Amino acid sequence: MAGTPFDYFGKNASELKNFAEIAGRYDFQRQAEQYLLYYLLEKLSLSPEDDLLEIGCGAGNLLIPLSFFVHSVTGIDHPNLLAQIKSRVPRDNDIMTLVPGEFPRVEVPGTFSRVLIYSVIQYLRDEEAVLTFIRTAAALLRPGGKMLIGDIPNKDIKDRFLATERGKAFSAEWKERVEQEKKKNPHIHQPMPAASLVTVDDALVEKIVAMLEGTHLRATRVRQPETLSFGYTREDIIVEK
Repeated sequence: MAGTPFDYFGKNASELKNFAEIAGRYDFQRQAEQYLLYYLLEKLSLSPEDDLLEIGCGAGNLLIPLSFFVHSVTGIDHPNLLAQIKSRVPRDNDIMTLVPGEFPRVEVPGTFSRVLIYSVIQYLRDEEAVLTFIRTAAALLRPGGKMLIGDIPNKDIKDRFLATERGKAFSAEWKERVEQEKKKNPHIHQPMPAASLVTVDDALVEKIVAMLEGTHLRATRVRQPETLSFGYTREDIIVEK
């Protein structure tokens, strides 16, 4: 389907060279992205025995470094993005499996002790698609496993933050830094094609938690630390089976 976020990021992967920009980040967020690795290691409690699935793995900005801490990794995303991953890892890498396709309309091999969905659900079309996506992902989790649904752009959290004096100052500084970045490289972050996307708010996050708990999983909302790229306005859900 043309014009979807899935195709938009696939197009970015074929046209952009900077891996942070392919993922929709700005270059000035690079340090925060480094903090993210440590955050995920802690929140997912990753160990050398784990088999990790990342749904929406992009160009491998998380999948590749996390692969050094686990038994195996599997990534699902657009073929163009997976091609970027292949260009970044040795040809004889035998712990990484890459599955081209758009989840959940793709066959996933096996089950996993850890599942990561990071900065993905906001690109789905509506609440039903979000709940189906997460329900299908949770079914791939082994007993005793853990899933992190991360970087959730909760509109209500953002609105509350931007209404504060600190939020207003942060917003002004953010706009200035983005403008400076665009002056250096006017071709980055081309607008996403117009599409009807879900609005994530407190009500939807609570629906997600209730849905997961209704399937006998434990789900906990966690505010992101301020050291992450969008830590003031985003949250995560930690799911345990």
